[in-house]
Amino acid sequence: MPEDRATLRAVEDLTWQPCPSPTAGCAALPAPWAARTGWGFGGRLDAIAARGQTYLTVVRQPEPGIWETLVLGGADAATPVARWRQRLPEAGCVLGAVSLTLDDGEVTAALPILRGDDETAPVVVLGAPEDLSAQRAAAPPRRRLATFGGPDAAVLARDVALARGDLLVVWEHEGRFALRAGAGTTHRPTPTGQAFHALLDATPVAGAVLYSAWTGERGSVWAASARGESRAVLRSDERSYDRFTTDGDQAAWTRARGRRDLNTFDEIELWTARVSARGLRGARRVTALPAGPLPLVALGEGWAAVWHGGRAVRLVRLADGATRWLPALEGLTWDGGPGGIALAGGAVWARAARVGAAGNDHRLLVRLDLDALPQEPTP
Repeated sequence: MPEDRATLRAVEDLTWQPCPSPTAGCAALPAPWAARTGWGFGGRLDAIAARGQTYLTVVRQPEPGIWETLVLGGADAATPVARWRQRLPEAGCVLGAVSLTLDDGEVTAALPILRGDDETAPVVVLGAPEDLSAQRAAAPPRRRLATFGGPDAAVLARDVALARGDLLVVWEHEGRFALRAGAGTTHRPTPTGQAFHALLDATPVAGAVLYSAWTGERGSVWAASARGESRAVLRSDERSYDRFTTDGDQAAWTRARGRRDLNTFDEIELWTARVSARGLRGARRVTALPAGPLPLVALGEGWAAVWHGGRAVRLVRLADGATRWLPALEGLTWDGGPGGIALAGGAVWARAARVGAAGNDHRLLVRLDLDALPQEPTP
């Protein structure tokens, strides 16, 4: 059930506090409700900044059987601006995670709502974050609904939808995605002439959708047109292009060669480029990364957050390769990659789980000022 913005009140238990370990420029959002529900923060973390506001998406379980999807806003992402609640398993529908995109200075929020019985026929709520859950006789001018698929859809929808311009993408199970331009036909693009195991992280950009194709051994990057036609953007028989991520303006990815094992290579580099209607322009190497397993990569504010596992998260400035590190917080381990780390509003937003606990049971959400991050990893 959505909550009207006019009556949206302070959300209980969501109060930023000093970090548990004394750390400069660090604030934390704990999950005290986890003591009664056994679960802290879930879903997909996202953040974006525009026009003096920073928006942050949060999914949590505040009461047994109750899940909430929220958007926090304001200068420091401390004010609730939209909230949806559902009771599981009784709910007839399942809420996805809110994803945020920036287009010509306007922030668009996308919330997929799936049918609980078979996860097909999703409805996507689109609009400004403040209007996402408004209950009014007349819908806000930027809010609209889009429907996808049906009981005969080729594959089941997942909990992520992204919109930019008139392009809307819904991620699906079995490593696929659905694409629609405006009210046109729904397409499910595939890489031309390329066998693949999964299609990953489809993201609408200026007039196209960029996505990764993984064969089970190597990765490549493709651009799909609004008509669903695909062409290669990054592809090689010798190298693997993985962890591709973009904010619509800039992109980052790993380029690797010398495959040892699954997602493990002798040589790994971090690369970046600007995004254009044709795909990418000005691709260049930023820095070498340690050999071994591929890290996860998140992007924002001109930085890439590179997660090597556990507490090891380095921040690399894409302009010059300057490096900073997330501090180690006692008893906690970071959740890496897009969905676990976001960069917006001059800060890193990251989730943390207790060391030794389930990796998807996040008990702390942390905001760290980029300018205050250490230049060396915590010993």
